Amino acid sequence: MPKNFHDLIQEFSPERKQKIEQRFQELKAEYDCFQSTEELITKAFPDGIEAKFYLPLLTILEPELSDRNLASVIATVTGKEYSQVLNDIYKVKSEPFEDDLLLTETKSLLDACGYQQWLELN
Repeated sequence: MPKNFHDLIQEFSPERKQKIEQRFQELKAEYDCFQSTEELITKAFPDGIEAKFYLPLLTILEPELSDRNLASVIATVTGKEYSQVLNDIYKVKSEPFEDDLLLTETKSLLDACGYQQWLELN
């Protein structure tokens, strides 16, 4: 009985193993990004994301992640429906959030929790 992923794929051809290993690494990278993003958000907003910070947060994070990945993380953190979060992301892309003070405040909360390091890792 295979004990782990690498034992399981030993029976495949070298080409197939390479493709599986590549996809495994891609999924691991996505998971690591998801996890680090979730940690950043929960550190910056330990009591949950207040309504006033929701759209500024999407505005700040949207350029850094794919729409779907961002929607997944935000839906997980907030408990909102994925489809609603995705629509909110599309909204900030088409109608940019323009309250500079609130954007600055939101970014400051993220910066205090390692936003620059997160950017470097992702």
